[in-house]
Amino acid sequence: MCGSYTNLKMCSFRDKMPRHYIRKNPNCTDRTEFSDEAIKLAIQRVLDGEAALKVSKATGIPRTTIRRKVALIKNDPDLSISACISPNFKKSQVFTDEQETKISEYLENCSEMFYGLTTNQTRELAYQTAVFNKLRYPKSWDRDKKAGIDWFLGFMNRRPNLSLRRPEALSIARASAFNKTNMDNFFDKLETVLMSFQFEGKQIYNLDESGFTTVQSKMPKVVGSRGKKRVGQMSSRERGELVTVCCIVSAVGEAVPPFFVFPRKRFNVDMMMRNAPEGSAGTATSNGWMNSEKFIEVMRHFKLHVRPTADYPVLLLMDNHESHLSLEVP
Repeated sequence: MCGSYTNLKMCSFRDKMPRHYIRKNPNCTDRTEFSDEAIKLAIQRVLDGEAALKVSKATGIPRTTIRRKVALIKNDPDLSISACISPNFKKSQVFTDEQETKISEYLENCSEMFYGLTTNQTRELAYQTAVFNKLRYPKSWDRDKKAGIDWFLGFMNRRPNLSLRRPEALSIARASAFNKTNMDNFFDKLETVLMSFQFEGKQIYNLDESGFTTVQSKMPKVVGSRGKKRVGQMSSRERGELVTVCCIVSAVGEAVPPFFVFPRKRFNVDMMMRNAPEGSAGTATSNGWMNSEKFIEVMRHFKLHVRPTADYPVLLLMDNHESHLSLEVP
């Protein structure tokens, strides 16, 4: 809290200032900008024996600036005039380049394992790393128990391989099943079937269910690899009422009307299918999830619209969800 009204106004003004301030009107102050070459020549003249006051009057550069730069060079003989003029931002960095590289690799590994870190988690990781390695860091880190937002923004600017991404919710079962062995096995079998029956695109269909909840929540952004098409994140089960929609689409873009599964004990066609797409069908279960009994109705719905025969076979691709593994499927 600010102690007075004046301090309160100052605090509000500072909160609104941008992080990278650019002077809009350089003529509104009497501060003069000098080129690096002019400052170098002034410093060299003083090092050669001229008085700082004389050089200041001749060049217009403040004598305090000249004396400060000369003192730095005299105290450190290995320091060049160019290094003395250019600001050394790395000196004020908390982590070295090697340490930041390790943090960056750790963040990428977490994202690859579908446990990406959010902005606050990354800042907490930086604070814990600085404390463990006994590094110098701002006092505000101890107060907040995490690194400052300015450090995070600077870290992201220095690491072009990282970016903030909005991940998709991903279950543990699906993440563990997505591996090279399973993918190779699937595509080998798919190639065998395609070569045996010579299916056309209009004979190949893909089936999948998607759950829609009445309470939609966005996943927080996490730090992941820049340029990656999709980022996943482990999440708990959805909350709210769930309505399952089963969609079937062919390889040429022809879609079968959707099939809905509502979370009800009884299925009321007039109420639940009101304004549904033409040709749609539906049913109800206690939890709104698909099961093997209701999947039989989906297959009947599919046969009604596609009408496969012995002379006109079709290929239907789907995942190995337990509701799909039923011997009673027609």
